[in-house]
Amino acid sequence: MILVGAPAPFLLGPLVGGGIFSLVVKADWGVPDAIRHGGVAVVGAGAGALIDPDAGVKLFESPLAIVGGVVVTIIFSLLTGLLLLLSPHISIATALLGSLAGAASGVSAMARDVEADEVVVAAIQYARVVVVIAAITLAAAVLGAEASGDASAPVAAGGSLLLDLGFTLVSAGGGLVLARLLPFTGAALLYATLLAVVAAWLLPIPVGIPVLILDAGYASIGLAVGFSFTVATVRTLRRVFPIALVQIVVCVAGSAGLGLLFAEVLGVSPLSGFLAMSPGGLPTVAAIAVQAGDDVALIIAMQLLRMFLAIITAVLIAVGINGYSRRARGGAVDGDAPPGGLGI
Repeated sequence: MILVGAPAPFLLGPLVGGGIFSLVVKADWGVPDAIRHGGVAVVGAGAGALIDPDAGVKLFESPLAIVGGVVVTIIFSLLTGLLLLLSPHISIATALLGSLAGAASGVSAMARDVEADEVVVAAIQYARVVVVIAAITLAAAVLGAEASGDASAPVAAGGSLLLDLGFTLVSAGGGLVLARLLPFTGAALLYATLLAVVAAWLLPIPVGIPVLILDAGYASIGLAVGFSFTVATVRTLRRVFPIALVQIVVCVAGSAGLGLLFAEVLGVSPLSGFLAMSPGGLPTVAAIAVQAGDDVALIIAMQLLRMFLAIITAVLIAVGINGYSRRARGGAVDGDAPPGGLGI
């Protein structure tokens, strides 16, 4: 995956490898929950470490425009996700998590917690990332910038290894402890992200998750999804991919239109508006923004905020769906509701 320049190669590589292994061996393999939860917490901490004080300063300079633009992007992506419900093979949980723009690795990791089809969620999420990268590269060529070709996962700049290890222990480890004390769906991901943001802002020098640990976190999530592949899930992917591709194209094209409108309202260049409202592809967005030299702080601030709000949105979706399902199952026991809840 690294050689072909795939996005998030340390997640997609194990996902593909685990899927092939699972289909060939046809055994009930899986990643232990402790390792999977640890990987989720590490990914959350890595996302939080990217949200530096400079992004916060830019947010406070234009709060309504930035927050409004990000919220519109997320809501629009969820609305396009309703297209996925045209397929009888996709549940509401799978449609919402699959279409949610941002934090693809964290969203994919949460799919199992709401009984969504994690293979379909991951496939839609990363198919969208590929389409976004292609659209960004084309837009950059048309609107006056060039991509660096770097599609690797973003990593926060860190200080000494010892300090980075301490930061990882506090944010990821602390997130796991809080998730055990105050549990809810997606708790480890959200707690780790919040702790990382607070720690990164309080410390006087840059910190980050060591690359090997972050890659291991991605790999644990990728393997967990990959081991879920069965012949039945492959058949499902073949059935849902046409409608998923339509949803992805509508989401990316609509976000591009919103980006041009955002640029007109805020008085920035069309390329800046396009990049700021892009529903994913953070590494490529960052590379093009830096090369173009226009409104870099605005673009990065909006992309990081979108990633952060996407994590919160995914948690809220998961909590809402799980709560509704529990009430539906409880009602079914009393004869007040049909079995199956939302069918997820």
